Amino acid sequence: MNLLKPGNLVTAVRAALTAGIAVALLQPHTDPIVWTVVAAAVLVTALDGVDGWIARRTGTVSAFGARFDMEVDSALILVLSILAWQYEKAGAWVILSGLLRYLFVAAGWQWTWLQQPLFPSRRRQTICVVQVVGLIATVSPVVTPPTSIAIAATALAVLFVSFAIDTIWLMGRPRSAPTADLGRASSAPAPDIVGPGQRWGTLAVAVALLNVSLAFDNLWPTPAITWLGCLSIEFAVCILLLIVVRQFVAPPSRAAIGWLSAIWLVLVLGRYADVTAPALYGRDINLYWDLRFIPDVAAMVIRAAPAWLILLACVVAALVVLLLYGILRAAIARLARAMEQPHERRALAVLALAMGVLFAVRPTPPLQDDPHVLTFSAPVTAVYARQARLVFQAVTGSRAIAPSPSMASDLALVDGADVFLIFIESYGAVSWDRPAFAASLADSRRQFDGAIHATGRDVVSAFVESPTFGGSSWLAHISLMSGVEVRDPETNALLMTKPRDTVVTAFKRRGFRTVALMPGLKQQWPEGVFYKFDDIYNADRLKYRGPGFGWFTIPDQFSIASLDAAEVARPARAPLFVFYPTISTHFPFSPTPPYQPDWPRVLTADPFTEAEVDDAYSTQPDWLDFGPGYVAALTYDFAAIGGYLTRRPEKDVVMILLGDHQPPAAVSREGAPWDVPVHVIASRPAVLDALVARGFHRGLSPERPTLSKMHALLPTLLSAFGSK
Repeated sequence: MNLLKPGNLVTAVRAALTAGIAVALLQPHTDPIVWTVVAAAVLVTALDGVDGWIARRTGTVSAFGARFDMEVDSALILVLSILAWQYEKAGAWVILSGLLRYLFVAAGWQWTWLQQPLFPSRRRQTICVVQVVGLIATVSPVVTPPTSIAIAATALAVLFVSFAIDTIWLMGRPRSAPTADLGRASSAPAPDIVGPGQRWGTLAVAVALLNVSLAFDNLWPTPAITWLGCLSIEFAVCILLLIVVRQFVAPPSRAAIGWLSAIWLVLVLGRYADVTAPALYGRDINLYWDLRFIPDVAAMVIRAAPAWLILLACVVAALVVLLLYGILRAAIARLARAMEQPHERRALAVLALAMGVLFAVRPTPPLQDDPHVLTFSAPVTAVYARQARLVFQAVTGSRAIAPSPSMASDLALVDGADVFLIFIESYGAVSWDRPAFAASLADSRRQFDGAIHATGRDVVSAFVESPTFGGSSWLAHISLMSGVEVRDPETNALLMTKPRDTVVTAFKRRGFRTVALMPGLKQQWPEGVFYKFDDIYNADRLKYRGPGFGWFTIPDQFSIASLDAAEVARPARAPLFVFYPTISTHFPFSPTPPYQPDWPRVLTADPFTEAEVDDAYSTQPDWLDFGPGYVAALTYDFAAIGGYLTRRPEKDVVMILLGDHQPPAAVSREGAPWDVPVHVIASRPAVLDALVARGFHRGLSPERPTLSKMHALLPTLLSAFGSK
């Protein structure tokens, strides 16, 4: 009997274990049961490679064994997908992971060409393993939403793409009569029973897929894509090139199709970057500069994410690229076969020429406000040409640095006060402009304003235009502190080679002790040498011992409390100038630290209760809606800064609070202005009056028009702080 063969016996053990896992569908959701499910599923997966190995070693490979193995895999995936839904690790859509194979078989009853044997493929084996491992990770107790949702969605997408590749392949090949045994490949030649409808149908699918692959748009505020009906002129050019090559050279070879597919893949990735970066980050990509920061971003991710999740993400990304290549190659191969059919070739020629004419009369960018007008996406080749031009200009060009503004202020109006320059990370105008954000922040701002006035202080506010958007905070820092506009890393690097005055040296000359509070700093900081601070407090020096929050671990309240203990509380000292970029409002904003009213406790190894930490950790980043996390992070910073003002009502403080840039476009939306709020808090009326005379407005609410660009704010501040 087939079942008694050695390899099949191992498969039978796998089937029994899968049946045992299915029992969990009727059991309560408890950690012991879930861990049992995970352990059993891992064992079933490990034995998946054993049964085939034994069958090959004993010479007992059979179609029955292969089919038996496939059915056990399918059953395991179905059970795990239902458990993932039951355990609320993902929505009901996750069950599609287990149903796709059965839906494919059911579709074969209606469309018999789907019953044809498929070619052997390592891809299917690999994706099966990815599917099982992904679902095991999803149901695991240590993986919670939204991570479990991301893993399950990625695994389902990869599986869907694999089925799409096989379906397209079956649609395009000569049809054979359906076989009774789907696990056995027939060796007899099959008659070609392809009808004209099926041929045109597969061609239409290939045409639509290749056009959409270069004409999709971003689905804000997610990294997903959508198609708004745009056409791709590059697709039309590709059709015409294939026709010309077929007519005057030769039909495209398999190697040529492979190379064209690889080029097309590069274009698709370029299109994705071109539409996704502005939507989520807020500005276009500059590969020459942005690629330099990949190691820093990677190091930040490695510190914040578990190794297994990083490895899984890399593997999934590689698989997605390979699968995308497979789909594109199948579609381009179908296009190449159409070149051998006169009717299909002529139809494609007419389509390409019509698209060319439409492109001439309907130029890009698309007029998407009129859904009845055919529009074209911006050519992806133009995106790469722009990147090449940026690289050429950066490598060969030279630029002059603008002169520094006068730093001759005597700072008489702030003499003896401690001056704090605090950049609140991602504090953008959108927090005031968007009604939903403004309403959610109204209470925390009211409390912050109350803390200002309850301590005998007042506040004036304005908007300024940041030199950056969604990131690259240091460009905002150096623009304000040097008084020179810096919008790119090249200008930043060049400026730091010059012996320039900055706000730091201006305060140092007037007897202030200059301090940089840098809780996010874990590596060398060349700007520190340029600015000439007297002292720098980095992450290692602050020695935070509590639980970590966000990318940079250290809560802003702890940083403020540490500075107060180390510098502000010193007796008989010089007045301070403090530069402090906050980190608790850094993207992705969650989890947000709890505010601790007991300030001395913040400096201990146990700054929060266990319940407070659990509550904070329960709010993980929502990768489809960052708005609530953004609001919570700003609320926390208002509480921390307001709490410090309340804690030190006797201190003579001039506090400059401003945003470094708007949050990424995933929060602020594409096309948002680059404005950020700036507030100056002080108990010295003369300082605030001088700022009002220079365009600030009284109160915490900034008003438009925008006061100036950020670099021009420095001479405004220095002038208002001095008597000359």
